[in-house]
Amino acid sequence: MDESNRVITKAPLSFRAGEQIFENYGQPNHIYFTYHGFSLESNSYDCARWTGLVINSQDKGYQNITDMRLRLSRLDFTSLSPSFCIRDGSSLNRVAQFLRIKYGLHSEEYDDSPLTGDVIPYIQRHLQERLRRYTLTKRTLDHNESRYANAIKTMIAIVEKEKHYFETALNEVS
Repeated sequence: MDESNRVITKAPLSFRAGEQIFENYGQPNHIYFTYHGFSLESNSYDCARWTGLVINSQDKGYQNITDMRLRLSRLDFTSLSPSFCIRDGSSLNRVAQFLRIKYGLHSEEYDDSPLTGDVIPYIQRHLQERLRRYTLTKRTLDHNESRYANAIKTMIAIVEKEKHYFETALNEVS
């Protein structure tokens, strides 16, 4: 959004004024709901957004900041705090790459490796911490109850689906 609360969509290529353009709506439900006010029951692009994994100065990978930044850059990480789209165990490869750097595991030659035993305990721990947040909120709302507005029902359903994605990912790496 710009200063006047208008949404700006930047095109990945140039086009002439008046030329028809198309926006790809292949997005997870949390994006649909946040920016467009709806979600899809059967959405092949759906996933849980995972944030909160951060490289900070206390991490082993931070000890050699030059190496850390090179590894992050080579793997197209643009932040010390990226977000990930989690659906199942197969969606954890980027998380594994990031955690290897965070915890100073292996060297660059292993950065492209899929899930391996070196990083799985870290992934399991972080997934368990993430799932614990759902139980701490102690939500008792049922997204099928008629007394709630449609927007609330939709948001509850999205949260329940996200929890399911994290549970699936944890089960597949355990």
